[in-house]
Amino acid sequence: MSENSESKRIKLWRDEVDKIASLAAEKTSAIIAKGLLAEIKKIREKLESIEEELSTIRSLLESSVEKREGISTKESRRGRRSLRDYLVEALKTEGFIIVSNASRKLNVNPNIIVRQATSVGAIVINAGGDTLIISERAFQEFKRVLVEIKSSDPEEASRMLGKYSNIFNMLRRAGMIIYNYKDGKWSIIE
Repeated sequence: MSENSESKRIKLWRDEVDKIASLAAEKTSAIIAKGLLAEIKKIREKLESIEEELSTIRSLLESSVEKREGISTKESRRGRRSLRDYLVEALKTEGFIIVSNASRKLNVNPNIIVRQATSVGAIVINAGGDTLIISERAFQEFKRVLVEIKSSDPEEASRMLGKYSNIFNMLRRAGMIIYNYKDGKWSIIE
């Protein structure tokens, strides 16, 4: 089976899982179907595992092509700031990194970014179709601000979160943040 059709199938599965997760998050207010969420989590983990394997295969293929052309990875990155330095600086200044954006900007495999982020002590959250890297300090601040929001309107909550609005929207789309009507506040499903 070709890598392209495999990727399309995984994307279709991921889209279906995301639709199910979104529907489950919207329909459940005070009572969460724990069994359904557990199954969704298992499916997500399996999909993430498959995506990581595909990404590793792509990296190996790209590396092989670079070596055949006589360009080593070290030579192609000479003169650039190290990935570790970039992550430390971005986490210090912004507090978080969205892996797909960093991967495009730096032209680095997302798995390598995640491994480096883990090595610098960042929190890594797989959120649906993307991965979030966030510092412990920023994550605690995000959670503190999130629980103070009383509005159940996602757009209003997003606006109130300021620089954390992207994180809120990303986690909410992945079904990882819900509004608990019983408590009258937003909650992160961990």
